[in-house]
Amino acid sequence: MGNNAISVWEDSFDYFIIGLIYTPTALGIYTLAYRLPQTLVLNILWIMTAVLFPAFSSLQDQAEVLKRSFLSIVRYVELLVTPLCLGMFIAADPLIRVAFGEQWVDAIPILRVLSLYVWVVSIRIPCRRHL
Repeated sequence: MGNNAISVWEDSFDYFIIGLIYTPTALGIYTLAYRLPQTLVLNILWIMTAVLFPAFSSLQDQAEVLKRSFLSIVRYVELLVTPLCLGMFIAADPLIRVAFGEQWVDAIPILRVLSLYVWVVSIRIPCRRHL
């Protein structure tokens, strides 16, 4: 429970800081830009970790099998996540303009940065939730 509470604080801290320092409009732009990679990538990976933890737990006494399985999962995760994140980076402009309209163009550079951030963070997601 404590780990989950820390995770919620860690995941919300950026909203707190942006809301404290900048305007509500800036927070809205950041929120929109963050929700796209969160919805397309992070939510899928969070669900996957919930499934993988029991599977990895059953292998805890088989260190070599656990190691190979974990590295295999990371490889498959990156095969899924890399095109999604790079696609969001490349297509951020038309994606925002078509899906949300011209009033949200300020979210384009933020989406690009966050899509690269999510790509990097995705490497540690299979072990994050329960460690």
